[in-house]
Amino acid sequence: MPEAIAIVLGRQNPLTKFFASVGLFGLIASFHGIIISYSRQIFALARSGYLPHALSGVSKTRQVPYWALLVGAIFGIVALIALDTSKLVVLSTIGAVVVYIISMLSLFKLRQSQPAMPRPFKAPFYPIVPAIALLLALVALGAMLYFYSWLSLLFFGGLVVIMTLFYVSGKYKKIKQEWDLPHPGPSPENRGGDCS
Repeated sequence: MPEAIAIVLGRQNPLTKFFASVGLFGLIASFHGIIISYSRQIFALARSGYLPHALSGVSKTRQVPYWALLVGAIFGIVALIALDTSKLVVLSTIGAVVVYIISMLSLFKLRQSQPAMPRPFKAPFYPIVPAIALLLALVALGAMLYFYSWLSLLFFGGLVVIMTLFYVSGKYKKIKQEWDLPHPGPSPENRGGDCS
């Protein structure tokens, strides 16, 4: 956005400098959010047994998942060395769109397979809004596949490798056993809600 404003108004315009400053603070804030989220995600997956248990270690004083922070940082540094920033942004966007699609498909699947599951949050205007979100995500993914075919191939190739490792490790059996357990019916306070 600052680049677009600079083209229209000129680089010395106060508005251009203002938006560049705002963008810089937003970038720093997003970095902090990414650091917090990736470390907690790695920690949670390790604690649940989907990643090596050592990654669930926390510091004694502040309970910080330091191993998850370090391993995630190493992966990030390797990614920055191997690819430039613009390619990483495209890869992360493809990943986000794929997550949106999986989320919408999961929503429809859960509505069919687990109708009695407690749902404290109601999906607005189901099924119209989720269907529109799914359609838009599919269009966005199609555009990404068309314009960034090599990066899309890299992303989905990596996804296949991770899924294969997950299947070979037998972790999928644990998930299946957990889902095969009976789920309690909705409680009175959750009876009117719906998270899927």
